[in-house]
Amino acid sequence: MWNSDWVEGMSRILTAGIIIAYLVLGGSMAIYFVVETDKPLGGLISLAFIGFLVLRFSKVVADFVCQTVADFLSWIFDGFRGR
Repeated sequence: MWNSDWVEGMSRILTAGIIIAYLVLGGSMAIYFVVETDKPLGGLISLAFIGFLVLRFSKVVADFVCQTVADFLSWIFDGFRGR
């Protein structure tokens, strides 16, 4: 029921959501660092490093979450069917 196509589709959607959320949050923090602080370079370097980590590991996290949800739903629905 919860086949690999479903997991892959949900994983792509979740990966895109993680990246978009970081872009919105990171963009607002970058604006804050540039406008409100005297030395914004340190904050911008930190955001760039965190952004690299988000881009690198968002797919891994999304795959894990979606596979875990699919396994849980399979366990629940198979239990109700008596398998």
